[in-house]
Amino acid sequence: MKSVIFWLLESSERKHFAQRFVNSLIIGLIVLNSFAVALATVESYKVIYGDIFDIFETFSVVIFTLEYILRLWVCTEKEEKIYKHPMTGRLRYILTPFAIIDLVAILPYYLGAFVEIDLRFMRAFRLVRIFRFASNSKTLQALGNVFKKESRTLLAALLVMIIVLFTASTIMYYFEKDIQPDKFGSIPEAMWWGVAALTTVGFGDSVPISVQGKLLAGLIMILGIVIYALPAGVFASAFVRELRSKSFFDTWNLVAKVPILKNLDASAIGKIVEILEPYEVKVHQVIDTTKGMYFIISGVVEITRGDESKKLSEGGFFGEMETLFGGKRNVIAKATTPVEFLILRPKYFGEFLEAHSGIREVIKKEVENRSKA
Repeated sequence: MKSVIFWLLESSERKHFAQRFVNSLIIGLIVLNSFAVALATVESYKVIYGDIFDIFETFSVVIFTLEYILRLWVCTEKEEKIYKHPMTGRLRYILTPFAIIDLVAILPYYLGAFVEIDLRFMRAFRLVRIFRFASNSKTLQALGNVFKKESRTLLAALLVMIIVLFTASTIMYYFEKDIQPDKFGSIPEAMWWGVAALTTVGFGDSVPISVQGKLLAGLIMILGIVIYALPAGVFASAFVRELRSKSFFDTWNLVAKVPILKNLDASAIGKIVEILEPYEVKVHQVIDTTKGMYFIISGVVEITRGDESKKLSEGGFFGEMETLFGGKRNVIAKATTPVEFLILRPKYFGEFLEAHSGIREVIKKEVENRSKA
């Protein structure tokens, strides 16, 4: 029981439907709580729906409390040795950032019996936990990698912004301090104008009225567009490049796992990756294995051959015999969950082999070796 609960709540791999379902419920409840906290601050909603808010709060706190207790109970199942001891391990877990957030989210409800301060807004801090559930997202991982790789570029851009901001604010201070002492009476006050102008937001509460001040403001607005465009462009291109390279690397690994293809060099496998096509099927849909070789990106497929059956998940493949050798085998493939594939179609693979005789010979020799074995 303990290991099952740990697998559902704390496992870093979210491949099974039950894991995704449980965590989706928790995330949904966190988001709904945040909305409820926000709506409860609207006086008209509070008067009309106050009882509903209270019932939902009690229900949510019960669920969050149960989740917190279960996580505290199963934390000793973690791989890290510091959590293995039943006492000190749990104390260490309590002091982890996410555990503190969980406790802060439920504690105000119980303290309400002793303290009259409304601390329900603290439940909104649980939104931070969504980042934990999303930590396995390839997109978020790519985002983190881009921040690491481009950190020097982004810091350099930030430094340029700070220099321009301080310089422009200082000059504007001397231009406007005598005309508008209430708005440009000091350099820090002028820096508020500088931030609004440099970001091209222009709140309008601090506006230069001297000719030289207006000219400087126009120059700063133009510089702001350029200064922000450069790091934004660098970051966007790096992010797209990171996603593409990650996708290519994952696909390359899938193709390299195929026994017939594993002896090909990296460039040959890379060329095969380029002719793969994305393909999706719905749950319980039967898959036509004659259409090509399927590489599973996500989901589960049940393969039945005679009386034998097995399940393939992410990283698995099937249909290689039909694609590489032709013909049709007595195999039934059925999706037990929604599945995403990359498919290698026989037609394109045949054209690929015709255009790359060297790769064709390598595959032919591998086929001959496997047939002799």
